[in-house]
Amino acid sequence: MSDSEGMAIARERIATEKKERTGSLDLGALGLTEWPEELWELGHLVTLILGWWWVDAAGKPGRATGEIGNNRLPQTNASWERLAGLQALSIQGVEGVDGDDLRWLSSLRALRHLDCSLTQVSSLEPLAALTALTSLNCSRTQVSRLEPLAALTALTSLYCSWTQVSSLEPLAALTALTSLY
Repeated sequence: MSDSEGMAIARERIATEKKERTGSLDLGALGLTEWPEELWELGHLVTLILGWWWVDAAGKPGRATGEIGNNRLPQTNASWERLAGLQALSIQGVEGVDGDDLRWLSSLRALRHLDCSLTQVSSLEPLAALTALTSLNCSRTQVSRLEPLAALTALTSLYCSWTQVSSLEPLAALTALTSLY
């Protein structure tokens, strides 16, 4: 399938979600290289899947249904503030997410589950203000410091395997943390 076929599937799924209002949208693995403008009209979304794997707002894992390929989405032309109620987001394996590119997450204050694994993210600093975050998967990234997570007292599970992290000391005060990988 070509990029245009992936975009057509994305637009079809967005139109269905706009009508049915389930709160969940799977745009994962469609090979997208640009944002479908219609996405930003779905302010009711609770779960958005852009990567291959995901965890929904209830903590239930799943796999994207797209089979085209990794999304490579630009951080420009995105209107994340319009999805402020988002609670679960998977950007796992999304290409083009690197360095400290998670700055755009700052408008997603309701976010509880984030999977940014298999990206080139190197800094978790933009997550420091996401105090509702309960689950974070940053495995197989370039992350080396966990200090930005020190104030995330709601965090219950953290996956940071296959990273450059050398100290878990910043997590010492996180008494809700029950799963650490």
